[in-house]
Formats: sequence, structure tokens, C-alpha cells
Amino acid sequence: MAETGDWRAKYQQLVREFDAAELRWRDLEHILRRIISRLCMAAVGADERLDGPLDALARASRVDSGKGGDVEEWSGLFSELDASVTALRRGESPAALPPPPTSPPPPVAASAAAPAAAAPAAPAPWEGSIAAMSMLLQQLAAEFDGEAGPEETIKALQQELRAAVTDAALASVIRRAATLVSARAERLAHERVEAAGLLQRVTQRLEEISAYLGGATTERRSVLADAETLNATITTQVQELSVVVDESTDLGALKLSVGTRLEAITTQVGEFRQREQRRYGEYQQRAEQMTQRLAQLEQQARELHRTLDDERRRARVDVLTGIANRAAFDEVFAQEVTRCARGGGTVSVLLWDLDHFKAINDRFGHRVGDGVLREVARCLVRELRAEDLVARLGGEEFATLLIGATLEQALMRAEELRAAIAGLKLHVHGTPIHVTVSCGATEIRAGDTAESLFDRADAALYRAKESGRNLCTAA
Repeated sequence: MAETGDWRAKYQQLVREFDAAELRWRDLEHILRRIISRLCMAAVGADERLDGPLDALARASRVDSGKGGDVEEWSGLFSELDASVTALRRGESPAALPPPPTSPPPPVAASAAAPAAAAPAAPAPWEGSIAAMSMLLQQLAAEFDGEAGPEETIKALQQELRAAVTDAALASVIRRAATLVSARAERLAHERVEAAGLLQRVTQRLEEISAYLGGATTERRSVLADAETLNATITTQVQELSVVVDESTDLGALKLSVGTRLEAITTQVGEFRQREQRRYGEYQQRAEQMTQRLAQLEQQARELHRTLDDERRRARVDVLTGIANRAAFDEVFAQEVTRCARGGGTVSVLLWDLDHFKAINDRFGHRVGDGVLREVARCLVRELRAEDLVARLGGEEFATLLIGATLEQALMRAEELRAAIAGLKLHVHGTPIHVTVSCGATEIRAGDTAESLFDRADAALYRAKESGRNLCTAA
């Protein structure tokens, strides 16, 4: 029964994880809707031909996500907006700004006490929205955690976002990101339904066991009651027989009376034995059925354990490289910081960033870039101790925890790793790919938290990249 409670706790934990993931995706969807609403507010009034589609889009973005339209409805709204923008481009551009002056303004007098302060430069169009969208795409990348299809889409969207200079281009990125959010939410909902179904099936098996045990208890009570009835009947017959023996003076009548009563007792015992045999047969049948049920439940439990172990491993493993992901790193990182704070040990952190990785992707493609990430991950794992942790934080960023290493030891190890990565022999169709990394290193100090320790290593990494890359810098 203890194992049954453990299974139920695991199922409930799985459902809670699905709930938490669904809440994160709802937050992402809420951010998308706010971005769309702000964009529409900023663009309304630029041209009356755009006001209708923008107003419809703004109204849709203000609807609660649980009652909002589906992907087809949003696609229709964006298609209408794209058509309006295309029609606008083919005609005259809206006069949103006054024409430039035909003559330069008069110069400031030389006798002025002080020159006028220069007016602040106007922010680039869509700058705030593009920055918010960039953060959203980073969160999406972390949520999908290296999943091949979505990761390629997110990378493409990030490239399109960097090149976006019009509202139509930005709207296209938002629409496709919204589709990713919707797909992820649907998948989480489907996984939650599957988990609930599995929990229901196991609950049914447990209810069958409970019913069987309840039936067995009832059967035992029935046997006990039947035995008590038989005992009372025999006792009564014996008592009556004793009275007859004491009072009888006729031997023939006594023999007849004794025979009759013994026959009644024999009949009662025989009927009791028949009932016992019938109950025993029913019990045997139920026991065999329950044995089969228990065997099925044990098989399902083993399969569920394997599924849970696989899910837990996948939840802590980077899909692309096969090493620990950001979630696993954060968990172990926090544990090590707590351990050092309590026990006085030490741990060092190395943060890595591949130099000019975007150039590799642009020149050779994302598939080759993914291969480079896998080779770098293998190199880090191969060169480190088993007790150290290697994780991919996302994109081209990696981290290593050196358990028990001082900063001096960590720097020596970092230089060895940097040289090993620089010595990788990678090529594509005969064209060599030279890979280098920059590293920031730091050691835990008194009063450090996980955040302060990570920020210090990140600052060291930034200095390494600013100092020319392919360097290891300590902080």
C-alpha cells in the first residue's frame, strides 16, 4: 500500500507540473496579446484604411485567453491587416509626419550665453515592441528546450525580428509566435488528459482491490455466522436428545428418537459442508481474478515507472546535446550553494559562450551549427570529472560546476577545456570549422547566493568576450 501511495503522489506531481507549464504558457499568451494591443494603439490613426483591421485586432487581443478565438480566427485578422498594408503600399503613403522644412532654421546668435541643448534622438520605430518580442522568443526557446522543429522556427523568427522594420514584418513574427504558443498549450493539455486517464485507470484497479478485500471481509463474516448457526442447531439437538434419554423408559422409542435427531444433525452438517464448498469455489474464482488484476496492475506500474523516469530524464536533459539542461543546472547549482553555505565547502562556476556562433549558422546552416554544439558538449563531458556538472543553458551558452575546486584550480581547468575545444577537428565537405569559446570563472564566496554567484561569472564571461574572445577570465 505504501507503493500505491507513492505512485499516486507521482501522478499528482505530474499533473501539478502540467498545471504549472500551462500557467507559464498562458502568461506568454498574455504578453503576446499586450504586445499586439500596444502595436494597434500606436498605429491607429496613421491611415483610415488601417483603422478597421487594427481595431478588430485590438478587440481580439483584449478578449480573455480562455474565451478568445482560435488560430484560424487570428490568421484571418492578420490576413486582413496584411491585405490593408499591401493596398496602402501600392497607393500613397499616409502623411503621418509634417514635411521637412524647405530652408534651414536661422543660426543661433554667437552672443548667446550658452548653446541650446541638443534634442534627444527619437527612438527607432517599434523599438520597444521588438525588444519585448525578443524576450518572448527567448522564453519560448527555453520552454521548448532544444526541441528540433520549434527551435528551428524560433531561430528563424529571431532572425526575422532583427530585420523587421515595418509593422507588417513584426506582425508576421507575432502571428507565428502565437501559433507556437497555441501548439505548445494544446500539447500540454493533451499530455494532461493522458496523465489524468492513466491516473483514472490505476484508481479503478485500486478500487477493484478494495472491493475484493471488502468482499472477502463480508464472506468471512458470513462463514462465521453460518458456523454459529450450525453450532447452535447441534447444541439444541444434543440438549433435546439428553432430555429424551433422561425421560424415556421405552428402549425402542429412545432408539427411534436418537436416530431421528442424529439424522437431523448429519443433515445440518452436510448442508454446512456444501455451503462451505460453494463459498470456497467462489473464493477461489475471485482470488484467481484478483491475481490477474494484480499482475496487470504491477505491469502497468512498471510501465508507469519507466515513463516517469523517462519524463524526468527528458525534463532534465537538453534534447539537442544530451547533457543537462538549464532546469537541471539551476537545481544542482542551488543545492551546491546551499551545501557550501552550511558545510563550508567550495564550488566554482565556469560559464561558456561559443565565439561568433551566429557566423557559423549563417554560413553553414543551423544543422551544422547544431552539430557544432553537440561536439562542444561531448568535449566538455569528456574532459571533466564524473562528479562535475556540464549543462547547456540555451543557444550557444554552456555552464560547468566544478565541485570542490578553488578559483585557481577552476581557471587551470578552464584553460585546458578552452584549448581542447579550439583543437576540435570539425569540417563540412572539406571546409574546416574553427571553433573557439570564451569563459567566465568564479568561486563561491561568503554570503553568496545562486544569483550573485552566477552574475559574477556572467560578468567575467562578458569581459572575456570584450577582451578579444577565446579567453578565460576570472572574477
